[in-house]
Amino acid sequence: MNALNQLTDKHASLPLSLELRGRVLFEKSDFNRASATFEEMHQQYPHKIEGLEVYSSCLWQLQKIPKLSGLTKELTERFRHRSETWCVAGNLYNLEKQCAIAVDCFDRATRLVPKFGYSYYLLGNELIEVGQLDRAEQAFHESVRYSPHDYRPHLGLGIIEQKRSKMSKALTHMRMAIQRNPSNIILQVHLAVVEQANGHEKEALKILNQAIKMDPNNITARYHRARILFDSRNYVEARTELNELKELSPNEPHVFFLLARVYKKLGDQAQAQIYFNYSSQIDPRGEQSRGFGSEQPYDEDDFDAETSSSTSRMIRS
Repeated sequence: MNALNQLTDKHASLPLSLELRGRVLFEKSDFNRASATFEEMHQQYPHKIEGLEVYSSCLWQLQKIPKLSGLTKELTERFRHRSETWCVAGNLYNLEKQCAIAVDCFDRATRLVPKFGYSYYLLGNELIEVGQLDRAEQAFHESVRYSPHDYRPHLGLGIIEQKRSKMSKALTHMRMAIQRNPSNIILQVHLAVVEQANGHEKEALKILNQAIKMDPNNITARYHRARILFDSRNYVEARTELNELKELSPNEPHVFFLLARVYKKLGDQAQAQIYFNYSSQIDPRGEQSRGFGSEQPYDEDDFDAETSSSTSRMIRS
């Protein structure tokens, strides 16, 4: 980014410069600025396709379905022969919850350009969502083969091992991913989650503290720090963290459900019920609140799979 910032206005507006700036901003999780940069590139150079697959991932992160739909329509009409087109389309269909069609799109992208590592990563992600872990694993290995320096396929392989409850293998992949991109905060969160699952709570907390130092308002990192505090029975500290976090993220059911669990552990049933009710309003299907009113103790409620899944969706790129 420093090199890009030193370019003259003339050179900074070149298509490759705009593409690289967008990619750097995307890797920094600055999705709004990345999206604006790619949009500028696309408007000025409508025949440039390289980088639009990353632009579509920005739009996916920002949940901008109308823009992503328009981009998909344009590219499928003009550039059906390009792998990037089907990456864009796959991201759209994923947002629209049409996972089977998304799989077909990403698979088509890999067949159009068999050495395009990014398309294999997106295919692997989608296959995880539909529960085809063996196929997903194959896709990620292909991504490693064609993009050996990319952290993404190692992240995907780590998530697969998590789902298989092979936490030691998951940790190996997560550490390989973080070696390739040590400044990615969401990747640090994934590593912390797996470190905790391997019994390394102090290391997990250290990683999350570093991530939060880089971005104090990162909701995912702060949520998982609160979760570790809860799991280690530091309920007062967890309460403080979550009460701050709910102001930053007033519509996140995980936050309010965990806060309800904290208040129950602290013996405040009234506050616990208030926050449970609110989490139920946000999440009417009750995916986060299973076990709240039952005989099952809070500390045996298992919603790690859902929080892990939501974290993985945040890093889709």
